[in-house]
Amino acid sequence: MTVSRLLSLLANLAWLGSCLPATLAFLAALARPEWFQRRLLRRMLAGLATTRYGLERGAGVGMRTAEDLHRLPIADYESLRPFVRAIQAGEPNVLTLEPVVVLQPTSGTSAAPKLIPFTRGLQQQFQAALAPWMASLFARRPRLLLGRQYWCVSPNTQPRPEGRSTVPAGFADDTDYLGVWQRRIARHVLVAPDELARVEDPEAFEFLTLLFLVREENVRLVSVWHPSFLTVLVEALPGHASALEACLRSGEIPDGLALPESLRASLSRCLRPAPDRAAVIAGMNLASPADIRRLWPHLQVISCWKGREADTWVARLREWFPGAIIQGKGLMATEGIVTIPWGLDERLVCAVRSHFLEFLEPDSVRAKRCWEVEAGRTYSVVITTAGGLWRYRLGDLVRVVGRAGRTPCLEFVRREGGVSDMCGEKLTQADAEAALDRACAATGVRFTFAVLVPERRGTTAGYDLLVKPPPGTPAACLETYANVVDTALQGNFHYLHARRLGQLRPVRVRVIRGDADRHYRAHLVKLGARHGDVKYPALRIEMGWPAAFEMETSE
Repeated sequence: MTVSRLLSLLANLAWLGSCLPATLAFLAALARPEWFQRRLLRRMLAGLATTRYGLERGAGVGMRTAEDLHRLPIADYESLRPFVRAIQAGEPNVLTLEPVVVLQPTSGTSAAPKLIPFTRGLQQQFQAALAPWMASLFARRPRLLLGRQYWCVSPNTQPRPEGRSTVPAGFADDTDYLGVWQRRIARHVLVAPDELARVEDPEAFEFLTLLFLVREENVRLVSVWHPSFLTVLVEALPGHASALEACLRSGEIPDGLALPESLRASLSRCLRPAPDRAAVIAGMNLASPADIRRLWPHLQVISCWKGREADTWVARLREWFPGAIIQGKGLMATEGIVTIPWGLDERLVCAVRSHFLEFLEPDSVRAKRCWEVEAGRTYSVVITTAGGLWRYRLGDLVRVVGRAGRTPCLEFVRREGGVSDMCGEKLTQADAEAALDRACAATGVRFTFAVLVPERRGTTAGYDLLVKPPPGTPAACLETYANVVDTALQGNFHYLHARRLGQLRPVRVRVIRGDADRHYRAHLVKLGARHGDVKYPALRIEMGWPAAFEMETSE
């Protein structure tokens, strides 16, 4: 065994050991979800009555049980935004008695992102789910212990909070969700340095991410969110091959990359010449799936989103890495964790030691607790967390598909509320409406028909704006319109993120010939709508819309 593998083994064993207490507790909770959930909620409710939120919502000192919790309203982010602004302003005891250490951005309307309060207690709740997930991974694939890992490091696309904030905004990378000791251990086995998250230029980020990945042969676990993040990187390899080889030989970062000098110096300290890896790259055809497999011959697990919308990208990963497990992530959001993969069959089990979970049936105001849900039924997820999200509706629909012990196993069905989400961009009607309004104001063009639709061809995804323009509208004007729409959509943090990573192409305008309204109505009726219920939103979330019309071009 080489020294490098021995060091990786020791660090991974330490990581596994740190996960064992939470894993044993999770095993116990699977058999007694009601007892663990009630105890978890009782602890969170202990200080609610003396917070600003509790006082304004009438949460008295007698609120202690799951039955009492129903006195609080179901919340969405807009109802919490005033409280988050108070946290930004430095007010204590707003949503929790525990101090907020960071406000983590996630997608919101195009006007303002959501900022999720993150406390030490919430970090412990995340750890209560992430630790058993990691332990189960090590147990299923013990060869992971011998190698290194890549966890998604996001480029610096964090949105700026509204106004001044006394609380920092945003984690550097996904390891910040781990506990202190696990984060320190993890950084001994991760191939990408923390500094990579500070890179703002998309091209520099892509090249440097590939550089740190290809210089390490012994990558055994890759954890990303959407699989397109990884496919974009791998497909970019041939174009960077000669530059990567040169950089591996010299151990120096190329001069042409757009990097501040301080960041360049910091990243340079993480590099050393690797002539052996340079020779490997020189002898490869990086457009060949067989040679891509040779880059990381020991890859055991790729953790990413799976499901119908991600199937195209997952299939590409299977072609490149047939020996690796492609494990679907559980229902994990910035706000909290609902399910984690568990066991040999990797069922997505409720994270019953993390947050208090409730489930709303369609058209019902009464929520069920996780021990009350019924197999085969579909529910909307509501969570209560130590970060101060009280009865917060996540906007995700799930179906109960079984149990592990007495704990429900869930499968993700879809997002609620007409959200379009091909690769994590989470575009809303509000995003689309604001973008079209801005483009109309900028160009003076008003279409008789316009709708933004998702479109995917192979591993290329993006949004088409299907329009019926006034006669004589110049092509240059349509191109300007598309550019303004794309720029406006980037006000949505996750759309901006996907565009910068190359997961989404720019918006393009496609012109409809003939009667757009008639074809639109006919297609909706074909999908099951009644003629009298046809609506004209700015955004449709269904795939395949261009085929419903006579298009001016065949692209």
